[in-house]
Amino acid sequence: MTDSETFDGVGRAMRRLESFAYRRRTVLLVVGMMVIAVAILGASKLVVNDSRLLAFRDEHPLGRATKEFNRRFDGTSQLNIMLLSDKPGELLKPQILKLVERLEEFTELLPHVGGTRSLVGWVKRADQKLNRDDPAFFAIAFCC
Repeated sequence: MTDSETFDGVGRAMRRLESFAYRRRTVLLVVGMMVIAVAILGASKLVVNDSRLLAFRDEHPLGRATKEFNRRFDGTSQLNIMLLSDKPGELLKPQILKLVERLEEFTELLPHVGGTRSLVGWVKRADQKLNRDDPAFFAIAFCC
């Protein structure tokens, strides 16, 4: 039996592909490297943005509403930063809350940031409420 008798149509096609790839291995390697380079360049230009609001023009009612909402409130897009600790209660320590507060203050100085929210605001508000709603107590209590 010859090779052509033992292979069906797919087998013969695979043999031809193998022969082609072997004879042109240098060209295929160079072309493959070029495709990878273009893919890396393209990936570096990729912008990930899941905001469907950007699909609407400024004159569209939803575009106008988004601009107004951004002007009056914290904005329509959020960036969530999650802080984790291995120790229970660690993130409620005043030193940690103070660091989070400083991060919020810095972040609010950045352009296009309309506002920030964190546990710090809740802790400060709770301290104020526990002290007869006195505004002087809208702070992180350093006790214990």
